Amino acid sequence: MRALCLVVVLLLAGTGGVAACSGRFDRYFARYGAVFFPLYPWQWFKAQGCVESGLRPGAISPVGAVGVMQLMPFTAREMGCQRLFDPEMNILCGIRYDHRLWRSWRARPYPDDLCLTFASYNAGPGRVRRAFAGNCRRTLPRLPQETQNYVRRIEGFFLEEMWK
Repeated sequence: MRALCLVVVLLLAGTGGVAACSGRFDRYFARYGAVFFPLYPWQWFKAQGCVESGLRPGAISPVGAVGVMQLMPFTAREMGCQRLFDPEMNILCGIRYDHRLWRSWRARPYPDDLCLTFASYNAGPGRVRRAFAGNCRRTLPRLPQETQNYVRRIEGFFLEEMWK
């Protein structure tokens, strides 16, 4: 049964799996996860970085998002973040931005709050607020397919990390 579950997790996570999610930056995810989300497993944020960039510090998206956490330069500047190609700074800023988004959803139970936070990171907080339907599972279908896949892949990578 455990092997079947792991196969499902790997399929949810998409291509890359463990190889795309090395432990190279674990210390940064653990450090800043503990600063901004002390009660939550830091592996959630590593999973997000895996989905965003495959943990590639030099990644640049077609729309200009930069680094491990794929921060938009405007968002980073708004939060006072610089040196976005520095993996530690990028991870710090990405988790800080997660925390800013999470404050809108913190009244929701765990892990619903994180699901809505990650959806907001991908689709934008206003879009998720407009689509909100009581909980994350009812809200996700009201969001773009890209956001639905994004959240599912984070969940898959998170489970993969927790089973290591």
